[in-house]
Amino acid sequence: VSQSRYACFHLGILNLLSILLSVSLLVLILPIIDNFLLRSLAGDISLVLNLKIVIKVFILSMMGCFPALLPVVFGATKVPVSSVMQDIPYELKGLRLVHYIPMMIFSLLMAIYVSHSLKIGLIFIFSVLIISSLCFFFFKIITLSFEKIIHLRRLESSTLLKHVFLSLSRHFVSSFTIFTVLVLGFALGVLIIQVESSLRDELYSGGDQRRPDLFMFDLQGDQKTDFDKVVQENNIKISTLSPMIRARLLAINDEKIIKDFEDQQFVSREQGDQERFRNRTVNLSYRNQLSWSEKVTDGKFHDGFCKSDLCEISLESSYAKRIGAKIGDVLHFDVSGIEISGKVTSLRKVKWTSFEPNFFILFQDGVLNEAPKTFLASLKVTSLEEMKKVSRVINTNFSNVSIVNVSELMAKLKNVFGLMLMAIKVISLLSIFVVVVVVLSIVFNHIESKKSQVKPFHLVGMKRDLKLQIISGEFILLVGLGFFFAIIFGSLTSYFILNFGFSMAVVFDVFKVGIIIVIFFSFLSTVIHILASKIVRFWNN
Repeated sequence: VSQSRYACFHLGILNLLSILLSVSLLVLILPIIDNFLLRSLAGDISLVLNLKIVIKVFILSMMGCFPALLPVVFGATKVPVSSVMQDIPYELKGLRLVHYIPMMIFSLLMAIYVSHSLKIGLIFIFSVLIISSLCFFFFKIITLSFEKIIHLRRLESSTLLKHVFLSLSRHFVSSFTIFTVLVLGFALGVLIIQVESSLRDELYSGGDQRRPDLFMFDLQGDQKTDFDKVVQENNIKISTLSPMIRARLLAINDEKIIKDFEDQQFVSREQGDQERFRNRTVNLSYRNQLSWSEKVTDGKFHDGFCKSDLCEISLESSYAKRIGAKIGDVLHFDVSGIEISGKVTSLRKVKWTSFEPNFFILFQDGVLNEAPKTFLASLKVTSLEEMKKVSRVINTNFSNVSIVNVSELMAKLKNVFGLMLMAIKVISLLSIFVVVVVVLSIVFNHIESKKSQVKPFHLVGMKRDLKLQIISGEFILLVGLGFFFAIIFGSLTSYFILNFGFSMAVVFDVFKVGIIIVIFFSFLSTVIHILASKIVRFWNN
């Protein structure tokens, strides 16, 4: 008990010192980051570090450290004296799954607090538990396979492999800990890299040649005839001209939408977001063909003129999920006081970075043609002079129409997006750095425990190089296996998140992931070799 109290006190002091050091470093670099953002974004941005933030960080840090220490404390109090001198550290002898419950509860609460969503918090925790369980399953299979190889083939010709495989199997707890930390940490790094690459591909590539240069809106319905005449006289190239009708969603099938949803109490953030999406004023449009930036993901897109009372509707797939609609549902809208209904027959995926006049809801042609509307248009130009000419002609003839320079807007968006990608890279490197520090700490402690294992090798006259290869080979094999499974789990996680969560194309940046893995594998291998050399040199001297 006294050792447990001492460990808690020691951890608290270390945690306090780490917070003070972190805050001091942050105070030094905060003005540099502030100036960099001010120059890059050309806006009034001020980053503030006040006492409230420091206290919050301290409380969260202390609350996180002690649940992590509890398994070791419980294990130390339950271990019998007779087992203290066995191969596994005595703090790990009495560990049970129940000892990790406080840490799991704290992790769940933190995930919910950060994401402000019970659903996302649960998904995060279950993802970590699933990956950890898979790590245990695969690592157990690997160690059992090593044992079978040793017993079947005896490995008499390879003393190195025999001792490496035996060491991994006999020291399962410490080996599994290193393996799991590597997989979870570097899988997060791989995930962040893949997300960054996919976001870059979504904005920078695909459709640049087809993307319009100008975007026009607020053209009134009674100006459409005059606009067509001006366009024809001045030879203006219109990429897309789409009508836009304002409406409000009344009901989905027989379920009416809650109008006074601000006064309602929702169980989760997702339920509140769903009602907000349902209550928002929506923009409707109609056409019978898809644009180049759209693709049907489910059902069949409508064609032809609507001749029935229940026309067909196509919904953007993410919007359909948010409002809880699916194919076959009947949606009821209020359009200028008139109720109009339609049946969902298809779901679409829309590339919003195309800057084309895209809509969440597309009706079949024939039902909204007479409704009050405005028009949106995208225009393509070949030069800066033509862009100025088109803007001048439209503004002269239609003073109420607004025009957005898409090329200029894209340049600004890419600048902001570049800063966001830089932040993602920093987070990725920090997560990998934390993993490397933790792994090195575990490896250093584990290699120190190898001193007793090296003694028999020394007594039987084993050569120095072979002893060094046995010790370092075990950990290098662990690191290699950890990186291999980290790439697999990180890539699979990024695929599910981007494909099913954000409906984005997944880009696997093999080159960037490979470079990072090679660098950190070489670094860890070098450090492990140096630590193993110290152990071997200790017995030789």
